[in-house]
Amino acid sequence: MGSVEVVSSRLESLPPRPPTPPREASQAVDAITAPKHLLVLPPSSDPCSSLHTPPSAYSPLSGAGSTNPSVRRARKRVGFSAKAQYNEAPHYPGVNASSRRSPLSAPSSTQPKPVKGILKQTSSPSPLSTSVKADALTTSANISDMLESTVKQLAGADRDSKRDAYSTLVMTLKTSNNLPDRIALQAKMGLFVQFIQRDITSKNPATGGPDAPLVNNALSLLATFLHFPAIASTIPSDFGVFFIDHCIRSFEDSTTPKDVARHLMHAVATQDFSPKVMTSDRVRRLVAALRNIEDNLKGKSIVMSRILIYKRLVQQSRQLMVLHSDWLNDLFTDMLSRVKELRSAAISLGFEAVYTFGKEKSLSRKVMELFDTSIEEMKFAEYYHQQLRSMAKDKDDKQLTASVPKIWSVIILFLRCPLDRWQFFNQWLQLIQMGFNNNDHPQTKQEANFAWNRFVWSMHTEGQSFVKLLPTLYQPLGSQLKSKYTSKHIREVVFGSVCNLLYYTFKPGTSTALLDSYWDACVKPITEAPEHKQGIPMQPTSTCGRQPRS
Repeated sequence: MGSVEVVSSRLESLPPRPPTPPREASQAVDAITAPKHLLVLPPSSDPCSSLHTPPSAYSPLSGAGSTNPSVRRARKRVGFSAKAQYNEAPHYPGVNASSRRSPLSAPSSTQPKPVKGILKQTSSPSPLSTSVKADALTTSANISDMLESTVKQLAGADRDSKRDAYSTLVMTLKTSNNLPDRIALQAKMGLFVQFIQRDITSKNPATGGPDAPLVNNALSLLATFLHFPAIASTIPSDFGVFFIDHCIRSFEDSTTPKDVARHLMHAVATQDFSPKVMTSDRVRRLVAALRNIEDNLKGKSIVMSRILIYKRLVQQSRQLMVLHSDWLNDLFTDMLSRVKELRSAAISLGFEAVYTFGKEKSLSRKVMELFDTSIEEMKFAEYYHQQLRSMAKDKDDKQLTASVPKIWSVIILFLRCPLDRWQFFNQWLQLIQMGFNNNDHPQTKQEANFAWNRFVWSMHTEGQSFVKLLPTLYQPLGSQLKSKYTSKHIREVVFGSVCNLLYYTFKPGTSTALLDSYWDACVKPITEAPEHKQGIPMQPTSTCGRQPRS
């Protein structure tokens, strides 16, 4: 019986088990009388002793002493402590500690990569870098092979193979990020220019005229060569002489196809041949051929290409373009074009010329002579004034009216002479006055102020003329500042023009005797209160601002 009492005491010390359904009586007796082997647990292994709950909470053991099962079930609660407390795991004597293994912990999110790589390091080169280097070597080898193959095709007699060779090389040069091997290309440049020289003069056996498709393919390759300075520098001067002479003959030939002429003009506008090639006689003949090219070929592309060639020659052969100045006629005519692209390109050429040549007295005299020539029973200056006046009155084309102040600037900057003694000076001031008074097109009004800034810049270099014109130079600006019709944006533009005028008026070195007169003419009117709310009365011979309304 002693063993039974020990077992019962051990059972009472264990935590209560959950209620089970009622069993048969025989099964309950068998469960009590049957011998069982129980594991004797040490006191430290009690799982309930490691739990810490609030004092008011009922632990499972608090009702263990009660013999009433219903009381035990009613007192079963789980309590949680407000503070976390960690305890050591229970220790079982006689169990080998080395046999227990702690579970693997999840990798920390703060260390997404292992400290040490799991792959072994190797001294072999990266396959990616090796492939890149191999591709570069392969590309270089392929380009060299392509150049060799292209030379063989161009040296052959088959026309289609030549065209394919030209097209392939042009596409390769245009699409590649890097130029081919300069040494390899330079070594074959002599052959390439020979092929180009041969093919741009080739004839069509059926018609006897130029073989336009083959000529255009050869010119496309030449234009591509000229586009890259590193390649263009390897072109021999002898070929440059041949090409310019060939272009002059082609522009003068009435049988030259328009498509071929456009390709030739594009190459001339791109070239940068040395002065050994662009001699005075060659520039003179080229300008003369371009002036008369519209007798044989017409169209927007022809005129645009001619403007671009003139612009290239102004940059390339400055003194020769001053000497051979017949191109000025085309410039002034193209600036009056009603085609926006042609007009804009011509105005750009005009600004390039006036800023490049500066105070070239010889060129100013030629412009003055051109304006004194007669056209349609009037002076060219009067004719030009009528054309600009008609453009300024156009209310539908805003871009056209905004171009008038720009054209006005180009002509004023070309003259660079004492304008107060020019007989058409008052008429030209009336043109810019129309721009100042154009309230329908703010862009035209803004361009008029920009044109006035250029006029001030050109006049400050004339010395005594600047002193005489100073009241006139300020008058349109003051009228706009004091006019109630001037918008906020235009007022800011006008204020910038006033600053521009003051900058050139009070430049360093101005004599003390002139400072007072300059102050009275430019600064004093700004600081004084306006006498009229709608503007300042202006003299009709030199007014450029808004006239006061009655």
